Amino acid sequence: MNIQPHFNPSNQNAINHFFSNSSTQKEQKLTMTSSKIAHYVKMILLSLNIEEERIQPHRNFYEDFDFDILMHINLILLVESYFSIFINDEEAEKITTIQELQDVIQTKLLGY
Repeated sequence: MNIQPHFNPSNQNAINHFFSNSSTQKEQKLTMTSSKIAHYVKMILLSLNIEEERIQPHRNFYEDFDFDILMHINLILLVESYFSIFINDEEAEKITTIQELQDVIQTKLLGY
């Protein structure tokens, strides 16, 4: 029995719509993930006694929050534990702002 796929031209619009929305869906997932990551990073920073009004993406851990290396390591360990990710030492050294931390988490979670 030879089964040939049947192409129905009327379904082309549905196919085009599906593939055109795939990038939109990725962007929506990325946005949703970004806001969730920001929320959980905020919770982690609050647990480290950083005042809520000071938690902003551009803030530098060393300059704005007076982190030392032990606080930075503690932050990385908390993030790794909470998000079930691994941040190697080279990556951790480059994380100096809240936004950079969120970007690393997002990259690890989404795989790019």
